[in-house]
Amino acid sequence: MNSQNHKSGGRRNPRGGRRPRRDHRTPDSPRPPKQPSKDPVRMPTELLFRADAYLAETEVVVLAHTPEGGIVTDVSVFYPTGGGQPGDSGWLDWAGGRLAIATAVKVEGGLIALVPAEPAPLPPIGTRALQRLDWTRRHRLMRMHTALHLLSVVVPLPVTGGQIGTERGRLDFDMPEPPADLA
Repeated sequence: MNSQNHKSGGRRNPRGGRRPRRDHRTPDSPRPPKQPSKDPVRMPTELLFRADAYLAETEVVVLAHTPEGGIVTDVSVFYPTGGGQPGDSGWLDWAGGRLAIATAVKVEGGLIALVPAEPAPLPPIGTRALQRLDWTRRHRLMRMHTALHLLSVVVPLPVTGGQIGTERGRLDFDMPEPPADLA
C-alpha cells in the first residue's frame, strides 16, 4: 500500500498511477458529508466499481455494522455477490487494525456489507479505512465474465442462467433438445 495515496484520499488503479480526483478538494480537505441526514445509513452505498472496474482501492468511512457482523461503508470498490457472480474479496485496513474480507453482499436499503473472512474485532463506526481488493481474483472473475458473454453470442440459443468462478464458469441455454453425441 502506498501510504501517500491512503493519506491523500487518492484512489489507485492497478494499471499504474493514481486515478484523477473526481472533485475539487485538496488532499487535506475533509470528505464532505454524503447527505444532510443524521442517519448516514439511509443513503445507498456509492458503487465505485460501476464507474471504474479497474479501481483496486479507495478510502471509506464505516457507517454501520450489520447484525450478522458485516461492515457497511459509504463507498465500495467491492462487487457484491449476485446474479451468479461471486462477490469480491480483499482487505479493510484502518489505524488500529486489518481485516480480511471474504466477500461482499447486498443488504437492505441499497447498501453493501463487507463480510469478514473470520471473526475479529470490527472497525468502529465513523472510522476512516482503506478498502483493498484481491486484484488477482477480481481480474480473473472479470475475464471469465467476458468469456461467458462471448459464449452467449456464439451459441444461438437463449441463456436461462449461469455462474461465474475464478477457475470455471457455466451458462445454461434453453435447448429444445439435447445435443447429439459427437464422439
